[in-house]
Amino acid sequence: MNASRLLLLAAGLAVAALAQPASPQPGPALQRLKIRHGDWAYVMEFLETPVWTAGKITGTATTRPTLDGFGAETTFLEPTPGGARQRTETNWLDPETNDISYVVLGNDGRVEQGTCVFTGNTWTWQGVLPAGGRYWKVRGKGSFADDHNSFTQVGEISPDGNMWIPAFTRTATRAPAPVVPSSEADEAALVALEHEWANAFLNRDTQTLERIAADDWTCTEPTGEVVSKARDLAALGSATPASTRIAKTDLKVRVYGDTAIVTGRQQELGPDASTAFQITDTWRRLDGHWRCHATHRSRIVPPLDNAAVRREVLETVQGMIAAKERLDATASWARHADVPDYLWTNIDGTLHSFTETRKIWTDFLAGCVQLKYTTKREEVEVLGPDTALSLWHGATTITTTDGKTTQHDSWTACYLYRRIAGEWRIVGGQESSAPPPTAAPPPPAPEIPLPTPPPATAPSVPTEPPPALPAAEAPAAAMPETPAAPPTTVPAIPPNIPPVAILAPPPSAPEALTTPLVPAGAEAPATLPSAPVDAPRLP
Repeated sequence: MNASRLLLLAAGLAVAALAQPASPQPGPALQRLKIRHGDWAYVMEFLETPVWTAGKITGTATTRPTLDGFGAETTFLEPTPGGARQRTETNWLDPETNDISYVVLGNDGRVEQGTCVFTGNTWTWQGVLPAGGRYWKVRGKGSFADDHNSFTQVGEISPDGNMWIPAFTRTATRAPAPVVPSSEADEAALVALEHEWANAFLNRDTQTLERIAADDWTCTEPTGEVVSKARDLAALGSATPASTRIAKTDLKVRVYGDTAIVTGRQQELGPDASTAFQITDTWRRLDGHWRCHATHRSRIVPPLDNAAVRREVLETVQGMIAAKERLDATASWARHADVPDYLWTNIDGTLHSFTETRKIWTDFLAGCVQLKYTTKREEVEVLGPDTALSLWHGATTITTTDGKTTQHDSWTACYLYRRIAGEWRIVGGQESSAPPPTAAPPPPAPEIPLPTPPPATAPSVPTEPPPALPAAEAPAAAMPETPAAPPTTVPAIPPNIPPVAILAPPPSAPEALTTPLVPAGAEAPATLPSAPVDAPRLP
């Protein structure tokens, strides 16, 4: 197909789309389904077949229009000794054949599908039924009474479409419409609106939401924030649904003329968690239609399991530490949450945002070849159902790419946790460490007192010369007239003792008999000084 034909086709489709009526109506074939709408009670007699045994059951059926009249749905309920058997039949128009298609699903696993054709007060159907490991063909015919308040139905089954076996007969009567007091009708209508409202929210059906919520509708959130209708619809169109199912239960309706109050429990189920609210909706009837004007939601907080919270947070901390020891920056950083109020205090006291802290840790782990944590203490303080504070204390050994190893014997990390989408995430924290120990300088040496030298003793002077010795006994060398003074030993000067302390004479030595000290390297005098004149003479 060339480009010009494509353009012509596109133009034709656009014209056809513009030519469609704004509000299409069901055709005649679908209009005939209306005679089945309502509540029915029936009796079925099953005949013996290869698929089921003979027997009789009673049941009820309710048929309601769906999709603005373009379909119908029938629910069947059949009490049995083994429990209630339920089935749902859905009908819609096949636009190719103009026949009405149907599919039947049962809570016993039974499935049947086919087509049916209405002609006046009768209809015929044919389809397939999987059973016993093969597909069976089914067909039948039904007929309404002239007043459309009863019908009969017969069905057959065939293994090949040639040999048909009678299968069942059903007779049904329409249940009389219940007389519902006005208040009960209003209660039923408001409960149905509550469920329709929840489904419209999940399906982003703004048209239905516009119809149910009044223009001045407001919602008071558990935080106290009041949200308007315009703001809620704008947020609904731009955000991804956080819930996959909304269930409203325990609905209680109080009607006061054209005003009603509905209270109940609303359970919102999401992919990661569920949240329960107690709701209060205020409704007002105007021109025969109920519209909600105000909603109040209070979050239902289950009893807090502190032990479970501590266990979950500790597992998160340990998982982060294990990722850091593997030097896996991506896995360790997955424990943090990028929230606007994220704040991290680094070990040097500086404050950092989420992006800055992630870069610091990524660069740090990239510069390590080994990182080892030794846990000494772990604690978790539960602050609420979704908030906790953890403390980790221990030692770390860090070996960097340049071969340098640093040991921190006192490393402490404090993490603030929040439960976000069912997972515990770090939203801030602080780390600190005592500096590594260094070699202390040696203590100063104590002062060593100078030992007191022995006092010099003057030699005795003889009164007469000694007798001369024989020549043979004379020594080779003559004795000195004055004996030499004993040598004085000078101790080495300690490096930390000032010379003044060494040269000062001891206080207990007699001043006249003190031998002067000789500094290191000086030559000692040949003779001692002579005794004072008034010194006593020895005998």
